[in-house]
Amino acid sequence: MAIRDLLYKVYERRLATSLSGKTMPRHIGLIIDGNRRWARDVGLTTPSGHRAGAAKVEQVIGWSHDAGVEAVTVWLLSTENLSRPAEELRPLLQIIEGLATDLSEDGQPWRLTVLGALDLLPDQTAAILKEAARAVRTSAPACG
Repeated sequence: MAIRDLLYKVYERRLATSLSGKTMPRHIGLIIDGNRRWARDVGLTTPSGHRAGAAKVEQVIGWSHDAGVEAVTVWLLSTENLSRPAEELRPLLQIIEGLATDLSEDGQPWRLTVLGALDLLPDQTAAILKEAARAVRTSAPACG
């Protein structure tokens, strides 16, 4: 891990230097993919990989907010995911529910907008996502 940490530090420094003086984007988009493969590669369960991905999403949204990015769009689930076996899909949906709930908690500095075909999701998941989106934030950047 020490070499990996060193490489990340070098990468971070190089990236920061290349961005110095540049205009910050107003909107960024994230497509969350590869959590299952990553978990398998490091010897973790699929839900552990999805939880790690959700934690990273929260981190990136926080960094974006701190950097002045006005909107972050996060693609969390495709319709293809809905055909996965129930023992894999249910934990994934619970992680997404938890992420939406965390992002919409009181005190969070952003506004959550949920997009997509909520009618394809289980009723409980759709209800949780809709409730998270109803949380009102004043002068909060969009997080969709």
